[in-house]
Amino acid sequence: MSRTQVQDAAAALVSLRPAYAEMIAYYAEIFALQEEALPRVRLAPLRLDAAEVKRRQDRRQPVLPPPEMSFDAAITCRLFAAICRLSAAGGTPLAAAGRTLEADPGAVVSLSRALLDGGEQELRQAASLRGVAPEALSFFLLHSLRPSLMRNESRAAALFAAGFPGMRGKCPVCGSPPVLSWIEADGRRSLLCRFCGHRWAVRRCGCPFCEADDPRRLFFRQSEEEPEYRLHFCEGCRSYWKEVDGRLLSRPAYPPLEHIASLHLDLLATRLDSAS
Repeated sequence: MSRTQVQDAAAALVSLRPAYAEMIAYYAEIFALQEEALPRVRLAPLRLDAAEVKRRQDRRQPVLPPPEMSFDAAITCRLFAAICRLSAAGGTPLAAAGRTLEADPGAVVSLSRALLDGGEQELRQAASLRGVAPEALSFFLLHSLRPSLMRNESRAAALFAAGFPGMRGKCPVCGSPPVLSWIEADGRRSLLCRFCGHRWAVRRCGCPFCEADDPRRLFFRQSEEEPEYRLHFCEGCRSYWKEVDGRLLSRPAYPPLEHIASLHLDLLATRLDSAS
């Protein structure tokens, strides 16, 4: 998507949910920066062929797990600096971390590699040395890496073998959980990966995580004020997932922004789970 399309989607959301205006504007600028950077991303050759993809699919393994992903170091560093400046200039809880990390950008490349490799201890130590929360450091790194992750996703997905059976609610590219379920215009359901942005088709009914289809153990919440959003629950595996019904949208939409504009559903799910 272009910057204009992201901004149009943000403006439509703000008109519906003015209380979210500051947060939506903040994330919309990050997403716009990512979309602008995406065409410029250059990655190392993919060490993966169609035969290996098919073998991993047959074993129900992710096709390209994060430790095997490469990233564009120059793009990542520039985006890291831009997101730090954006955060430092605003009134979000990340403002102080943005100022601190903007002044100390030297280890972005090594820490980005650590994030992809699952080096939680290294990230915690780096955050502690800089006086920021580990979650804040990971946030800046992840959003700085996102254009490279999206390019990894498109290259891996292009090698998919037909008839992939799925991974029980995990992204077939990187193995991460979804951030949203989306009902397409034709009624099909797809899931959107929270890490690499891959979108994959799943069954329209049933739990995407444990594949249970007993309606007595599946239920959802929906409000008249937000008919396009549903919050689904599975009593079998105690999972929940947010769903956007694209058939009910008459406004421009950018899926990552829809996730931000529906964070109240995550809070509701947490409260309901605690009460059960």
